[in-house]
Amino acid sequence: MSKVLIVDDEPQYGVFLRDWLTREGHEVRTATTAQAAVDFGTSWSPTVLIADWMLKSPLDGLQVSEAVRAVNPELRTILITGYPSPELKARAEKANVFTFIEKPFSLTEVAGAVRQATNTTPPNLPGSILVVSPSPTIAKLAQDTLRMAQHTSYVAHSAHDAKQVLSAEPAISIVILDCVSASIDQGILAEELRALRQEIIVIGSSESDDQQRFAALGVDYFMPRFWDSTGLHDLLIQRVGQCPACGLELPLRRPLPGDQAEDWSCAHCGGRFRAVLLSNASEEEKRRVHKI
Repeated sequence: MSKVLIVDDEPQYGVFLRDWLTREGHEVRTATTAQAAVDFGTSWSPTVLIADWMLKSPLDGLQVSEAVRAVNPELRTILITGYPSPELKARAEKANVFTFIEKPFSLTEVAGAVRQATNTTPPNLPGSILVVSPSPTIAKLAQDTLRMAQHTSYVAHSAHDAKQVLSAEPAISIVILDCVSASIDQGILAEELRALRQEIIVIGSSESDDQQRFAALGVDYFMPRFWDSTGLHDLLIQRVGQCPACGLELPLRRPLPGDQAEDWSCAHCGGRFRAVLLSNASEEEKRRVHKI
């Protein structure tokens, strides 16, 4: 998708953002000093710069943006600050900063800002999504993640509520069962939901690796907790991912019922795949495969 440069003198924040945005499909680099960010930015030509305003460097984040934009005028800067003063906002507007994000912020907020800056749309998912969790905190986090990705979602905190919501909302095609306590029997609930709507897709989610337990309960898929919309999308469409022979990331997915699958080969090693080209693949990603 897009090239994103992150500059933050607190390395852990850069790592969190890098990992999250990488899962969204972006190519990401990080810098912990203003000078390193300027060097990366002028040589690598990122699409988006995410800069903390207050850096422990002679240059602040806004000055880094101005230096990189001097050689890359198309750069879009997302400025992060805990002090959004009118003076700073005036400076940022004059420097053509794309948007502000105020601290404290969520990872989904940053991912949404990057999508807006690059005019990219989140991956499509079939239908609406019902999140079932007895924990209001986890349910809200899941719903915020889906809302930032522009997916319609509903929340239920009990098995009874889940069945009521599913009965009332015909557009729901995916149910995510969060295993946070023993108050909901996921196996029984999965059976009851399928009795209401046979074609429903049921996904289990928990903090530990419960994939085998969920599979034994008849749940279709498993995701670790704190998933993102791209990971959910890739799980459902069964993205091919890396070529097994050479490790090159391929813009292909397994065919679903009704898809017109085609024969493709890996541009690096010639490995062959019967698959579908991802609809949101970039031109650079498309060059990694050849249609046979």
